[in-house]
Amino acid sequence: MQNHSCGRRSWQAALPALAALLAVVTGCAVMRMQQVPSSIWLQNAAALLVGGLGTTLYLSAPGRLRDGGVRVVAALCVAVLCCTFAGPGMEGVHRWIRLGPVSLNAAFLCVPVVLAVVERSVLKEEEHDG
Repeated sequence: MQNHSCGRRSWQAALPALAALLAVVTGCAVMRMQQVPSSIWLQNAAALLVGGLGTTLYLSAPGRLRDGGVRVVAALCVAVLCCTFAGPGMEGVHRWIRLGPVSLNAAFLCVPVVLAVVERSVLKEEEHDG
């Protein structure tokens, strides 16, 4: 009898990436059909690629993020969030960082990073305690 748990874990691990890909492809297709300028909807595709690359690099380097690295990541995220106040905002709301023609949502950049760092810190504490 064969053990299929390894294949099942691989599928489960790929599920978030597949869901993100489906969401971005669908969103880009809808925006294209609605004649939204390509400079807008291509930002979503680029963000998916950059996020996927960053996630891959982060997950391929287990244990390399030391306590000092966690502090640096946290400080960078706070700095990115503070950058939203550099501009006038949109109708009084400051959530976007403008880099030339590209506008990036600061929370969309920082929240996944913070969650990954927190998870790694929690796992590290569990290993230390256990």
